[in-house]
Amino acid sequence: MKKRDLIWKGIIRELFPYFVKFFFPNWQKEVDLSKGYVFLDKELEQILPEAEAKGRRADVLAKVFTPAGKEFWFLIHVEVQGYLDDEFAKRMYAVQYRLFDRFEKPVAAMAVFTDENPNFHPKSFSFSCLSTVLNYSFPTFKVLENPPGNLEKFKPNPFALIMEAAWYGLDHRKQKDMEKLKVKENLARKLTREGYPKATIRGILEFIKYYTPFDDKIFYLNFDKIIGPMKKIPNTLHETILLDAKEEAFATGETKGIEKGKTEGIETTLAIIKMLKHNIPIKEIAKKLNVKTSVVLKIKKQVESVN
Repeated sequence: MKKRDLIWKGIIRELFPYFVKFFFPNWQKEVDLSKGYVFLDKELEQILPEAEAKGRRADVLAKVFTPAGKEFWFLIHVEVQGYLDDEFAKRMYAVQYRLFDRFEKPVAAMAVFTDENPNFHPKSFSFSCLSTVLNYSFPTFKVLENPPGNLEKFKPNPFALIMEAAWYGLDHRKQKDMEKLKVKENLARKLTREGYPKATIRGILEFIKYYTPFDDKIFYLNFDKIIGPMKKIPNTLHETILLDAKEEAFATGETKGIEKGKTEGIETTLAIIKMLKHNIPIKEIAKKLNVKTSVVLKIKKQVESVN
């Protein structure tokens, strides 16, 4: 299987909540990510022929839950396609009906096209036979059609940076290593300025490093030297808020809600950063977002150290 397939699968799994929010604008109506999610690799392999299963390494299948609180199987099939395939739409439909036949649950599909052909963009599969008609359509995202300027609307979702890195990786064979290094450096600096959690930063830095390959291996070492100081940032802004919340919870003996804070804290963090950039007073920020002034002060110092 191709190395890029493994890179895509890894980053989708690592940043799965951000992936859902990026590609499914109305996700909150059907999915409650705070209730967790489960990857179903074995289930996906079981419905595919052995030869096909081995070659479809970029597919990700997950079980999530509804806002109603009831356990509900909502299966999301992800296809990252980096080459031309006349049978692609048919295969998408085949996976969909096999999943439905096996689990009898709705299946949401998403195809991410990473190829460089502007004429390749299948979005549906259909056939008709006498009076029987089938039309199966699925949402898609074509990297080629979404340059960095188109991705601004998705920020602060960190998956926008993943798609930006993928766009710069198009037609990489015509790029010189020094050009690739400069692009990677700019993406890395942009990433560290956003104040994402440490784990998120590390995952995206690895994607940026390996997705567009260097011809000369020495440039991987050069990139490591550039991003070395970026990895040494103190507790990220998101982690600062969670740490403060945990300390308060343990002090009062109340730990309920901390797990939910892991999914909601990033929004609060980014809101604080935005307000700081607009020079809103620290006390006012703390009051509006219902956090301690000490947390806002810590974040302010970390923003200044990163910048």
